[in-house]
Amino acid sequence: MHSSSRLTQLLAGSSLLLTGLTQAATPIDWDAFNASAISGHIQPRYQQLALQSQTLADTSAHWCETRSSADFPQLRQAFEASLQAWQGIQHVQFGPVQLLMRNYGIQFWPDRKGIIGRQLKEALQGPDAGNYDADFFRHASVSIKGFPALERLFYDAGALPRLQQQANACALAIAISTELANTAQAMHSEWQTPDFAGQATEDDDEVSSLGLPDLSLELLRSLVQPIEVIRDSKLELVLGNDQPAARLQRAENWRSGQSLRSLNTNLTALQALYAEGTPSLDLILREQGASAQADQISGLFSQARSQLEAVPGDFATALQDADSYAQLKAVSATLKELDHALYNAMPAINAQLGFNSRDGD
Repeated sequence: MHSSSRLTQLLAGSSLLLTGLTQAATPIDWDAFNASAISGHIQPRYQQLALQSQTLADTSAHWCETRSSADFPQLRQAFEASLQAWQGIQHVQFGPVQLLMRNYGIQFWPDRKGIIGRQLKEALQGPDAGNYDADFFRHASVSIKGFPALERLFYDAGALPRLQQQANACALAIAISTELANTAQAMHSEWQTPDFAGQATEDDDEVSSLGLPDLSLELLRSLVQPIEVIRDSKLELVLGNDQPAARLQRAENWRSGQSLRSLNTNLTALQALYAEGTPSLDLILREQGASAQADQISGLFSQARSQLEAVPGDFATALQDADSYAQLKAVSATLKELDHALYNAMPAINAQLGFNSRDGD
């Protein structure tokens, strides 16, 4: 009886050992993961940002020649398309976007101290107003180099008559949109350069203490850490503890009514980074025996997006409606689960992401 039980234990142990050996025989191909993420996710999204930002610059210049009220919606549409292209790659906060504080220049947000408004007023009315050349942008505050400044110029109360009547307003809009287009094109070009793409972190060719290339860790951080930022800064900060405490003005892109659309673009991009590629992180987790965690993550991504898409209208409308407010709170709860699920899955691939440096941004 005892020998039979002992034999069963030995066979079970042998089975576990063989399973471990099988997994060890198929290590994670991080180089393939990195190459796929760059060519299939990062490069196309920066290309889209470059294209849409150039269209915005061209549309701004053309509109300012006529300043037609009838064509003003087209200018706003170009702005929104470029903004959404940025929202689709905003989660990648390493590599070319960090050079010269480009990430802050593209989107200075949140602006808790009202810096953008003061800097715009200075640019429009100060002693150097109207002279928006390259030297201006070299010395200008990062707060007026990107989308938030353009959003104020295009969507603030009285934006259309101001742009029509004040030469400096149109000139500044052209200059900022051109600056954005140049920055986007530079980042796109830099990601096409093999040496730059392969050395997208500060420590070239470094490998972490756990055996993962630094580029792989940056890509994983680009997937995992934005979930917390989206929930805390883009949702909870706006929603508050209850509906009476909600504050629309805390929302990203609230002036243009793009807040909820931006959230959907963010989640779509993050889900793509998780599920697409050869190999995708979803596949890597499954190959490492973490299929249940992969299923959970996939389900939570789909759940969050479905919940968000069920909210009608924009943020301004949703915050005034009890059902929509409750739905947004449900999205927030799902993102919290997703955040935990992603972090809990990291040990399965031997990844330690460390402190979230973007938390609270």
